[in-house]
Amino acid sequence: MKKNLLTLLLATTLLVGCDSERVQEQAMLPLEAQTLLSTHFSDRTVSLVIKNRDWLETQYEVVLADGAKLEFNRSGVWTEIACRPALVPQTLIPQPIMQQIETRFPSIGVVEISREGKRYEVKLANGVELGFNRKYQLVEYDD
Repeated sequence: MKKNLLTLLLATTLLVGCDSERVQEQAMLPLEAQTLLSTHFSDRTVSLVIKNRDWLETQYEVVLADGAKLEFNRSGVWTEIACRPALVPQTLIPQPIMQQIETRFPSIGVVEISREGKRYEVKLANGVELGFNRKYQLVEYDD
């Protein structure tokens, strides 16, 4: 019984010990993330880069001086961009999604966008939230 309890305690400690959050230099970001920052956010200052590691995955969070936050997967592909109150650069929004936003909500910019797999969620400056499937079809609307 004591051996089983000790094994369980050790396994729990190892699992918890594998989670880590570490501040690091911008140069330690994956190349794709560095390229995105220099291409689309070159006029903004990076304040903080955090590397989050848990047992199965690694993510990076970048905080800009103006409060914008970007999240990247371990390869440096963006998973979330929140620029509020500024707007997400249109060049980062898939063209079919941008076309639908311009048609349905003219003059309203995107303040947040996230993706998980091939599903996108977009938040507009007026508070409307939109969900798009892998074919970029609008499947959710929440105001």
